[in-house]
Amino acid sequence: MTFWELHRGALTTAGLGLFALLVCYFAVIRPANAEADTCSQAIAENQKKLAESYPELIDPAKSYLPTIEKVHQDCQKRLKEYNQQIKELKERLRFPFEDFPYVTIPQGEIPGVYLIHRSNIVARNVETRSLDTATRGLPGQLEQDWLGFAPPVTPDKVTLEMAQEQLRKLCLAEQVTLLAMEAGISRVIKVRPLGKTEEAATHLEPNPRFHRGGKEPEFIPVEYPNRFIVNYPVSMVMIGSTDSVMRFFHSVRQDKRFLVISAFQIISREDKEIPLDVANRMKPGEIYVVISAACMDFKKDELPPPKEPKWKPPTGPIGA
Repeated sequence: MTFWELHRGALTTAGLGLFALLVCYFAVIRPANAEADTCSQAIAENQKKLAESYPELIDPAKSYLPTIEKVHQDCQKRLKEYNQQIKELKERLRFPFEDFPYVTIPQGEIPGVYLIHRSNIVARNVETRSLDTATRGLPGQLEQDWLGFAPPVTPDKVTLEMAQEQLRKLCLAEQVTLLAMEAGISRVIKVRPLGKTEEAATHLEPNPRFHRGGKEPEFIPVEYPNRFIVNYPVSMVMIGSTDSVMRFFHSVRQDKRFLVISAFQIISREDKEIPLDVANRMKPGEIYVVISAACMDFKKDELPPPKEPKWKPPTGPIGA
């Protein structure tokens, strides 16, 4: 009996096993090795790019260990940047009362007398501007009693604080009326500034009373503790075309004249709610508009600025 005949079964099994190994190598192992080499090369290239900002990826000895003093300085720098951003945001949102020089009562003036004097001057100036807009082809007109603002009749009882608040109302009424005429409003019937209100900003928090299985909780508005927002509301009644009303809405939302419109009502000239004499003066296509709005200001921080801490941060690295 020959060797082949004696070991044919074992040799056949060994040959089939070797063939299977070759197929597995060329079909699976070799492509996997090539892909691993490609990934390793990509990792090495990315490490070189990131090493400019993160040197510890190449050399762990170059790991950045900041000191507490450095962290403190970085936090102070970021806090300063945030405070500047908040300041700029407030400047954009608040009504610029300081742009009206008569809001600040000059030293030596009697507040009540100055208030009456200024209210008469402002009313005359607005009426003069109304005639100027008519000269330039704009249709703006004022009703005879358009200004719903009356200074106290006893000026001797008006304090400095009361006069300044009344003057803020007056300058708000002036600005709103002039913006309405510049927007092309046909007739300003009434502009009535109201008393100021204070409120706090709100944020959303989960409703603690809301329980409904595993669903997401309901969020409710919650006020911050400090009422630092001061609103100066004003009501307006005017007549104009739809385009002029839209222009007015747009103009009061711009920087340095920011006005929040809380509610408005638009009535056509055919509606029975409009007085007959007013409806007869309205042109076809004009609308009767009642607006409730408010300008925004912010209370100044009455607390003293925080004192610098007496302790000095250590200079050693964190964890040392």
